[in-house]
Amino acid sequence: GIYDIDPNSGPMGATSDLMVYGEGFIRGGRARCRYGISGSYLINEGTVLSNQKMICPPPNGFEFPNILEITVSVQFSISFFEEKINPWTGARYVTKGGASLPNSGEASCDPWTETGHTYLFYQQPIVARISPNIAKVREILDVYVYANPNSQFIEPIAPTSSLDSETGIKCKYGRFGTSIGCLLYTSPSPRDQRGPRMPSSA
Repeated sequence: GIYDIDPNSGPMGATSDLMVYGEGFIRGGRARCRYGISGSYLINEGTVLSNQKMICPPPNGFEFPNILEITVSVQFSISFFEEKINPWTGARYVTKGGASLPNSGEASCDPWTETGHTYLFYQQPIVARISPNIAKVREILDVYVYANPNSQFIEPIAPTSSLDSETGIKCKYGRFGTSIGCLLYTSPSPRDQRGPRMPSSA
């Protein structure tokens, strides 16, 4: 099953792979990653690295519902078996390497995991400005990021295990590295319009 996925969110049209942590991952099986639920989903081919790690491609091509939400959360699941449907009875069964698994027969079964993990799509926020925008070499200070009035930052999904200790708002300083930021406000506030606060790596 799945213990954790990293990252657990990304912009609509994300390009970064997902790292999936868990146990019982099968080498040699057909590793697949599913975003969504039966009837409304996107399936990608995954790559198993070990019995506790696999990589899933980004969910490019996912068809979003016709709504005006800033974020869309969908179920995430994986499978290592082929899913077949009997055209006469409609029954589902799983196979491995082209052969029916023992005792699978015509029994109805679902090869996808049901661990309750979700992946959050969001609209990429637009940065209006940062303050300060200059620092001395080796100076340590906080950098505040402000969103465009027509955009907003999102609250990251809370970590579910120690494996995703770096999941959250990541701030990149060109070739100098990244740091983890914290969210102060998701949208402009009359009192303070600051978004993420980023520790400087200068």
